[in-house]
Amino acid sequence: MSSSTDIGVAKAGSAARASETTETGLGLFTLDSNRLARMYALVMGLALVAGIFLAFGLALQPVSGAPADPEAYRRMYTMHGLALVFLVALPAIPGVLGNVMLPRLVGEEGMAWPRLNLLAFHLFATGALLFLVAFLAAPADTGWSLEVPFAISSTSGIAWSLAAMLSLACSFVCSGANVIATVVQSRRAGDGRAARSWSELPFSAWAFSAAAFVQALAAPILVVALVLLFAQRSGAADAIGASTPGADLRFDTWFWTWGHPAFGAMLLAALAVVSEVFASSAGRKNTATVGSVSALAAIVVLSFAGAGVHVLGRGASAGDDAGASALGLLTGVPFAYLVTTWLFQLAGGALRVTTGLAYGLVFLVMLCAGGMAGVFLVLPPTAAYLQNTCFATAQFHYLAVGAALVALLAGVYHVWPSWARATVREGGGMLACFLLFIGVHIAFVPTLLLGYLGQPRRTGALVAGADDLALWSAVGSALVIVAVVLAGWNLLASVLYSASDEAGKDGA
Repeated sequence: MSSSTDIGVAKAGSAARASETTETGLGLFTLDSNRLARMYALVMGLALVAGIFLAFGLALQPVSGAPADPEAYRRMYTMHGLALVFLVALPAIPGVLGNVMLPRLVGEEGMAWPRLNLLAFHLFATGALLFLVAFLAAPADTGWSLEVPFAISSTSGIAWSLAAMLSLACSFVCSGANVIATVVQSRRAGDGRAARSWSELPFSAWAFSAAAFVQALAAPILVVALVLLFAQRSGAADAIGASTPGADLRFDTWFWTWGHPAFGAMLLAALAVVSEVFASSAGRKNTATVGSVSALAAIVVLSFAGAGVHVLGRGASAGDDAGASALGLLTGVPFAYLVTTWLFQLAGGALRVTTGLAYGLVFLVMLCAGGMAGVFLVLPPTAAYLQNTCFATAQFHYLAVGAALVALLAGVYHVWPSWARATVREGGGMLACFLLFIGVHIAFVPTLLLGYLGQPRRTGALVAGADDLALWSAVGSALVIVAVVLAGWNLLASVLYSASDEAGKDGA
């Protein structure tokens, strides 16, 4: 299958259509990938709403005029990060769009291992429930990346959060294995279809597979890090070596050995979605070339090799820092190649302007902005100054919002006609896209400047002269909330109006 199907308007397989017509609602034990995608979307939607309201509270607290409560701020900061990273950013595209898009891209009726797919969702839902218990009982106050020594000495309910992260890590492994199996299975002959070679797979299938490979390989590293931390907190063993200097560096090395590849997988999944949106909008085939597949392979390797950028200047030798910095800078090369390829593809095609395309273009802007800001975080002289400031927070959000949220919205708007059987309301979708684009920049450009002024992370106390910047950041956060709510309502309204139109036709 060398050609790219226009999933937004294309016909799904007949068996997949039959499955959708015979099964309605959500269904907690369904094996249908489309219904599992709806359940993922429901849980993630709730987590997204909770996370962005926590973000607005974080942005509002420094400018509210009331004395900031450091403990409450740290708890809000931690739960905001945990919810949006583990329940939205990392699993969103594989869980929702992977279940909807991938089978159709490779000509399958569903995911290769439906029961493993269901298990992945149940583990995901269990993790979400455990995070809810943690939030209601005693929210963690260690930061979402579990900073040591705070994660060892904290008296908050961190055990619930650790259990949630373990459940979600297992879900990531199951999901990644299923994606790879689906792509491999699609190459086999069957049902009157000849076997296909790897070169016949569309680029999106390659990108989904690369993301799944990184996700499945990296998640066990997180499990090991969490087990070590739990053993250290329980007193069962001095697993991290907390009694000796450098415990924070040792744990951070474990954590980011997972974290850096995990965010690489997030970006790879976003590339899979956005490339399909661009190819369809330009009326072209989303064909995998030697150059594009090589770029994916480079991203996979550099995702693991470049993890050292997160511990620059923290005890490593100058040679180690230089090597980590070089690997971090090299990561931008394959991304730049793919972005350039897509721009030429769009310029030479017969463009069909849609909301999905608009979100795809916003994705490119945010990816480039986050990448350029990231240069300052991989150069040892500037990294030592900026790593623990709001500059790093803003750069991370440019990539997380641009890669996870914007690419997710691009893909959802793209597949909505065939997935929800409803016509996209382009006007409302474009307005939401524009507000999101403006809101992100208003929120995070001031945050970059706050980091430049030395504003540390995880605190609501502002450095001198930063009040106006913090106020603009709060305004931007409010705009992001409005944009996300409008985008969701626009999709829901399209289904409601479509249902009312059908009812009117039946009544007539």
